[in-house]
Parts: sequence; structure tokens; C-alpha cells
Amino acid sequence: MATLIVDEMLCGKSGECVAICPTVFEFGPAGYARIRAGADTTDPEVETAISNCSYGAIYWE
Repeated sequence: MATLIVDEMLCGKSGECVAICPTVFEFGPAGYARIRAGADTTDPEVETAISNCSYGAIYWE
């Protein structure tokens, strides 16, 4: 099973992922996006968030 990754080194803090899929993504203390603890990463909006991340910071590994 693939793991959803948010790479802080690439994150531009735009918040698009949080706006698109707030049940999966949130802002961490430094303002970078991160995956919520216990989030259901099978939410179909995850793919939309990945597609809309202009920094390429969200991906499956």
C-alpha cells in the first residue's frame, strides 16, 4: 500500500490542499501542510489536492 507524503521542503504554504481536503490535510506549527493524524487518505479529494499542488509537495510513495 502506498503512503501519502507531504514534503515540507517543497511545500509553498499556499493551503490549497487544506482547502480542498480539510479532513486529510492541515497546517502544522510552521505553516506547512501535513497529513492529519488518523486521516482517511482514501478520500477521493486527496487526488484533487495532489493535482492542484503547484509545488509538487504531495505525492504517493
